[in-house]
Amino acid sequence: GCLGSLETGMGDQEDGHGAEGVLSREQLLTDPEEAEQFVAATGVDALAVAIGTSHGAYKFTSKPDGEVLAMDRIDAIHARLPNTHLVMHGSSSVPQELQDVINEFGGNMKQTYGVPVEEIQRGIRSGVRKINVDTDNRLAMTGAIRKVLTENQAEFDPRAYLKPAREAMKQVCVARMVAFGQAGNAEKLRLTL
Repeated sequence: GCLGSLETGMGDQEDGHGAEGVLSREQLLTDPEEAEQFVAATGVDALAVAIGTSHGAYKFTSKPDGEVLAMDRIDAIHARLPNTHLVMHGSSSVPQELQDVINEFGGNMKQTYGVPVEEIQRGIRSGVRKINVDTDNRLAMTGAIRKVLTENQAEFDPRAYLKPAREAMKQVCVARMVAFGQAGNAEKLRLTL
């Protein structure tokens, strides 16, 4: 293990740990052997792995590739822990079209890139069972709210702007459920519960 922010690699970003300097890329990634030891020692059902993702909208300044995302780590960890559910934190795709809506209606989002859906699908094939994509939902809602309030500046009723915001978020959720292979499986879950 190491001290410091697992997102930035900066020793001074977390409160109270006292680490100094910058963590190497290797230190920022989950070590498959340590993951195996941790699961054996704790008996956890799920393990969040560090593969180069980060929380929030501003993840990458260019489209991520194998040099940024360590998808091979997921493969290696899953090979050692085939019965442990893996978790990808900070895996929003930050779609360009959602950024565009925000900016079209008064926002000022800088160009940013998220985790490509194809990479998440690859992770799913290698044991990822929980994917955190909340930023995409927040982008969708923010764009929808900005659109309503820009087009009708006299609007003050939350029902008028939250309804399209919920619908925009629903569209993102449906798209992700289809892309991640969840759609159409509710009945299977009911039968196993």
